Amino acid sequence: MHKSLTTTLVAVCLAIGASTARAEESACESTTVGEVLKGLASAGRAVDAVPMTEFIATGSDLQIILDHPYESIKSIEGLTFRAVVVADPDNPLALLLGPSIALRQIEADNPKVTAHRVANTATVATLPVPPARWSMWDQGTVYLFACRRGVGKPEFVTTLKAPMSWRGFCAPLALMIVIGVYLLSATAVLFVDKARRGTAAGALRWSQYLDPVNLTADINRRGSLSKLQILFFSLVVAGLLSYIVMRAGVLSDLSPSILLLLGISGVGAAASKAAEVSRNRLDFENWAWLIRKGWLPEGGLVTVGRAQWRDLVMTADEFDVYHFQMIVFSLVVGGALLSTGLSDLASFKVPETLLGVLGLSQVVYVGGMLVTPPSYRNLDDSLTKLRELEADFVRVAAISLDPTSGAIQPPMPPGDLAAAKRRAENATSANDRTAYSKYKDAASNARVMFKSLFAQRDVTDNQIEPSFV
Repeated sequence: MHKSLTTTLVAVCLAIGASTARAEESACESTTVGEVLKGLASAGRAVDAVPMTEFIATGSDLQIILDHPYESIKSIEGLTFRAVVVADPDNPLALLLGPSIALRQIEADNPKVTAHRVANTATVATLPVPPARWSMWDQGTVYLFACRRGVGKPEFVTTLKAPMSWRGFCAPLALMIVIGVYLLSATAVLFVDKARRGTAAGALRWSQYLDPVNLTADINRRGSLSKLQILFFSLVVAGLLSYIVMRAGVLSDLSPSILLLLGISGVGAAASKAAEVSRNRLDFENWAWLIRKGWLPEGGLVTVGRAQWRDLVMTADEFDVYHFQMIVFSLVVGGALLSTGLSDLASFKVPETLLGVLGLSQVVYVGGMLVTPPSYRNLDDSLTKLRELEADFVRVAAISLDPTSGAIQPPMPPGDLAAAKRRAENATSANDRTAYSKYKDAASNARVMFKSLFAQRDVTDNQIEPSFV
């Protein structure tokens, strides 16, 4: 009896040991996720892991830093890695086998190394995480373990728990953020323009500011290619940064290429604005004269201009190939950013030749503005001369007698334009007698120049007559 009981207990212990051995073996040899998870419950020693990112991005590669020397792992003969990705206890996503898991030694300049979180001899394991149907940062787990050939028990096990992100949710949310920023920008520009334009007839509605050409128009309300370019790149980079933060939980660095790209656009926008102001600006006295005469409305030039898409490729009513070149290369670089910068903006690289072409396009763009015939400057000079001729006519009319009245010097100011013209034509000096005709010729020429710049504005004959009171 006693001997029989002892035999039974030994058999039970052997059965339990055999069951445990089979569970441990199943972790390295089984092809089903359930059996692997059961085997890992009694697996060997644990190795600390540091995630390269804060989130587990489903449908993308995951990098895990193992606090284990890379050379030590390489020296173990027949060592392979396996991994199990679990979205929740009832939803294991995949079992990953050795060929799909890549190992390398961590870089010496890795932020985790420089922050002294891991040694510079640590191992980085890269494994593909299968896509999840839906994961709004729900908790997930990754089991990474090493198996030696011929040994059923795993050499070591690494467990990583982190929120899981889903591309199908993060991408639309990043797009919504970009749209929100754009709408806020359009609203801000609307309020600024309202303060500047008031309720003038030329004021734009909020919906019109959703047009990027209107949003980035220059001081004269013409389409600005350089400002549109910097808006385009800024929105693309902002959208990618938002997407990467939601997918990986970390703010990605910007590569030197992206910094150069934004710098080229920013410098080009600043230089073009400086050229625009220096060449396409009227003196304040001339601007006030145009408003007083009714050539321009109360708000001035800004209430007359209308930015159009044709402004982006047209200069002085001619197709500008340099503008077209800058548009094409900007779209190419923006498309490359969207396609290859979704995972890491720090490694995105724009070929130096392409950066050079973009920089050259900006130089030619600004240079073209400087060498373009200065239409505004010519108009400004013409208006300055016109105001001088008007003042001269008023002076002559004021000091000359009206031949129809017989008044005695000093005469009273003329009562109307007809009286002013009669008195000027009755001036004692031959040069003074042509004051009105000189002014009228100059006014007609100025009207032609004004209409060439502002075709939508109509200047009547009465509006070019001199103001003599």
